[in-house]
Amino acid sequence: MKTETLEKKQNVVSLVAQKIEQSAGVILCNYSGLTVKGADEFRSELRKLGAGYGVVKNTMLRRALPDVEGLDEHLHGTTGVVYTGDDFAAAAKYVSEFSTKSKEVITIKCGVMDGAVLSQADVVAISKLPSREVLLAKLLGTLNAPITNFVGVLAGVPRKFLYALNAVKEKKEQE
Repeated sequence: MKTETLEKKQNVVSLVAQKIEQSAGVILCNYSGLTVKGADEFRSELRKLGAGYGVVKNTMLRRALPDVEGLDEHLHGTTGVVYTGDDFAAAAKYVSEFSTKSKEVITIKCGVMDGAVLSQADVVAISKLPSREVLLAKLLGTLNAPITNFVGVLAGVPRKFLYALNAVKEKKEQE
Protein backbone atom coordinates (compact mmCIF):
# COMPACT_ATOMS: atom_id res chain seq x y z
CA MET A 1 0.00 0.00 0.00
CA LYS A 2 2.88 2.40 0.75
CA THR A 3 4.42 1.75 -2.65
CA GLU A 4 1.14 2.80 -4.32
CA THR A 5 1.12 6.17 -2.57
CA LEU A 6 4.83 6.62 -3.24
CA GLU A 7 4.24 5.91 -6.93
CA LYS A 8 1.31 8.36 -7.00
CA LYS A 9 3.47 11.06 -5.42
CA GLN A 10 6.28 10.39 -7.88
CA ASN A 11 3.79 10.61 -10.74
CA VAL A 12 2.51 13.95 -9.41
CA VAL A 13 6.06 15.29 -9.12
CA SER A 14 6.95 14.17 -12.66
CA LEU A 15 3.68 15.64 -14.04
CA VAL A 16 4.34 18.98 -12.32
CA ALA A 17 7.95 19.00 -13.55
CA GLN A 18 6.77 18.24 -17.08
CA LYS A 19 4.20 21.08 -17.00
CA ILE A 20 6.86 23.47 -15.72
CA GLU A 21 9.26 22.44 -18.51
CA GLN A 22 6.57 23.12 -21.12
CA SER A 23 5.92 26.61 -19.73
CA ALA A 24 7.94 29.80 -19.98
CA GLY A 25 7.74 29.86 -16.19
CA VAL A 26 5.43 29.51 -13.21
CA ILE A 27 3.81 31.92 -10.80
CA LEU A 28 3.20 30.71 -7.26
CA CYS A 29 0.15 32.13 -5.50
CA ASN A 30 -1.50 31.97 -2.13
CA TYR A 31 -5.12 31.05 -2.81
CA SER A 32 -6.42 30.82 0.76
CA GLY A 33 -9.30 33.27 0.15
CA LEU A 34 -10.32 31.90 -3.24
CA THR A 35 -13.84 30.50 -3.58
CA VAL A 36 -14.73 27.61 -5.91
CA LYS A 37 -16.50 30.01 -8.27
CA GLY A 38 -13.50 32.33 -8.23
CA ALA A 39 -11.13 29.43 -8.91
CA ASP A 40 -13.23 28.31 -11.88
CA GLU A 41 -13.21 31.85 -13.32
CA PHE A 42 -9.47 32.12 -12.70
CA ARG A 43 -8.78 28.80 -14.45
CA SER A 44 -10.99 29.54 -17.45
CA GLU A 45 -9.40 32.94 -18.09
CA LEU A 46 -5.92 31.43 -17.80
CA ARG A 47 -6.87 28.71 -20.31
CA LYS A 48 -7.80 31.45 -22.80
CA LEU A 49 -4.24 32.75 -22.46
CA GLY A 50 -2.73 29.29 -23.01
CA ALA A 51 -1.85 29.00 -19.33
CA GLY A 52 -3.04 26.66 -16.59
CA TYR A 53 -3.60 26.59 -12.86
CA GLY A 54 -3.31 23.84 -10.27
CA VAL A 55 -2.89 23.34 -6.57
CA VAL A 56 0.27 21.48 -5.62
CA LYS A 57 1.66 20.51 -2.24
CA ASN A 58 4.77 22.44 -1.28
CA THR A 59 6.82 19.26 -0.87
CA MET A 60 5.87 18.20 -4.40
CA LEU A 61 7.00 21.58 -5.75
CA ARG A 62 10.31 21.28 -3.92
CA ARG A 63 10.88 17.94 -5.60
CA ALA A 64 9.72 19.16 -9.02
CA LEU A 65 12.08 22.15 -8.84
CA PRO A 66 15.13 20.80 -6.99
CA ASP A 67 17.71 23.06 -8.65
CA VAL A 68 15.96 26.38 -7.97
CA GLU A 69 17.71 28.23 -5.16
CA GLY A 70 15.67 30.47 -2.85
CA LEU A 71 12.36 28.78 -3.55
CA ASP A 72 11.94 27.22 -0.09
CA GLU A 73 11.22 30.57 1.57
CA HIS A 74 8.11 30.95 -0.61
CA LEU A 75 6.80 27.41 -0.10
CA HIS A 76 4.62 27.80 2.96
CA GLY A 77 0.86 27.85 3.41
CA THR A 78 -1.43 27.13 0.49
CA THR A 79 0.25 27.23 -2.91
CA GLY A 80 -1.41 27.46 -6.28
CA VAL A 81 0.73 27.17 -9.39
CA VAL A 82 0.07 29.13 -12.58
CA TYR A 83 1.75 27.40 -15.52
CA THR A 84 2.26 30.37 -17.83
CA GLY A 85 2.40 28.61 -21.18
CA ASP A 86 4.42 30.45 -23.85
CA ASP A 87 3.73 34.01 -22.68
CA PHE A 88 4.88 34.62 -19.11
CA ALA A 89 4.00 38.33 -19.30
CA ALA A 90 0.37 37.75 -20.34
CA ALA A 91 -0.21 35.26 -17.53
CA ALA A 92 1.53 37.55 -15.03
CA LYS A 93 -0.64 40.45 -16.19
CA TYR A 94 -3.85 38.46 -15.66
CA VAL A 95 -2.79 37.10 -12.26
CA SER A 96 -1.76 40.59 -11.14
CA GLU A 97 -5.04 42.11 -12.32
CA PHE A 98 -7.07 39.32 -10.75
CA SER A 99 -5.28 39.72 -7.43
CA THR A 100 -5.85 43.49 -7.32
CA LYS A 101 -9.24 43.99 -8.99
CA SER A 102 -11.16 40.86 -8.05
CA LYS A 103 -13.06 40.45 -4.81
CA GLU A 104 -11.48 37.01 -4.61
CA VAL A 105 -8.37 36.82 -2.46
CA ILE A 106 -5.33 35.52 -4.29
CA THR A 107 -1.84 36.88 -3.77
CA ILE A 108 1.34 36.37 -5.74
CA LYS A 109 4.10 34.70 -3.74
CA CYS A 110 6.82 34.60 -6.39
CA GLY A 111 7.61 33.41 -9.88
CA VAL A 112 10.11 30.96 -11.33
CA MET A 113 11.53 31.60 -14.78
CA ASP A 114 14.62 30.05 -16.37
CA GLY A 115 15.56 28.36 -13.10
CA ALA A 116 15.59 31.59 -11.10
CA VAL A 117 13.16 32.83 -8.46
CA LEU A 118 11.43 36.12 -9.25
CA SER A 119 10.12 38.16 -6.35
CA GLN A 120 6.53 39.33 -6.18
CA ALA A 121 7.68 42.80 -7.30
CA ASP A 122 9.47 41.26 -10.30
CA VAL A 123 6.34 39.38 -11.38
CA VAL A 124 4.26 42.58 -11.05
CA ALA A 125 6.88 44.51 -13.04
CA ILE A 126 6.77 41.91 -15.81
CA SER A 127 2.97 42.13 -15.81
CA LYS A 128 3.22 45.84 -16.60
CA LEU A 129 5.26 45.28 -19.75
CA PRO A 130 3.44 45.71 -23.07
CA SER A 131 2.21 42.52 -24.70
CA ARG A 132 4.41 40.55 -27.06
CA GLU A 133 2.41 41.76 -30.09
CA VAL A 134 2.85 45.43 -29.09
CA LEU A 135 6.59 44.95 -28.59
CA LEU A 136 6.90 43.24 -31.98
CA ALA A 137 4.92 46.05 -33.65
CA LYS A 138 7.23 48.64 -32.08
CA LEU A 139 10.27 46.68 -33.25
CA LEU A 140 8.92 46.43 -36.79
CA GLY A 141 8.12 50.14 -36.78
CA THR A 142 11.66 50.91 -35.66
CA LEU A 143 13.12 48.64 -38.33
CA ASN A 144 10.81 50.05 -41.01
CA ALA A 145 11.45 53.74 -40.23
CA PRO A 146 14.88 54.07 -41.92
CA ILE A 147 13.61 52.36 -45.07
CA THR A 148 10.55 54.62 -45.18
CA ASN A 149 12.71 57.70 -44.70
CA PHE A 150 15.12 56.53 -47.41
CA VAL A 151 12.26 56.04 -49.87
CA GLY A 152 10.98 59.53 -48.98
CA VAL A 153 14.41 61.02 -49.72
CA LEU A 154 14.66 59.15 -53.01
CA ALA A 155 11.18 60.26 -54.01
CA GLY A 156 12.11 63.86 -53.13
CA VAL A 157 14.77 64.13 -55.87
CA PRO A 158 12.42 63.60 -58.85
CA ARG A 159 9.76 65.67 -57.09
CA LYS A 160 12.13 68.64 -56.77
CA PHE A 161 13.18 68.18 -60.39
CA LEU A 162 9.50 68.31 -61.42
CA TYR A 163 9.00 71.46 -59.36
CA ALA A 164 11.97 73.05 -61.13
CA LEU A 165 10.62 72.04 -64.57
CA ASN A 166 7.20 73.41 -63.63
CA ALA A 167 8.78 76.70 -62.55
CA VAL A 168 10.67 76.94 -65.87
CA LYS A 169 7.45 76.14 -67.77
CA GLU A 170 5.47 78.79 -65.90
CA LYS A 171 8.22 81.36 -66.47
CA LYS A 172 8.26 80.65 -70.23
CA GLU A 173 4.43 80.86 -70.33
CA GLN A 174 4.55 84.28 -68.69
CA GLU A 175 7.05 85.56 -71.27
